[in-house]
Amino acid sequence: MGATVEGQTDQIIVKATNLRGTTITLQETDPQVMITLMLTAIVASDITVIKNAPIHRR
Repeated sequence: MGATVEGQTDQIIVKATNLRGTTITLQETDPQVMITLMLTAIVASDITVIKNAPIHRR
């Protein structure tokens, strides 16, 4: 998507000036990761496709 990611002991810092849509395949189905990707895709230009997304059923 065009972002840089820095991992620190207690936080992750993501920086971007221009996010672009892309295809992302998740290895694990973590709902929090999915929510973060969805929010990021909203502000990205073009289309983002998320494969292997978790499904929440009640």
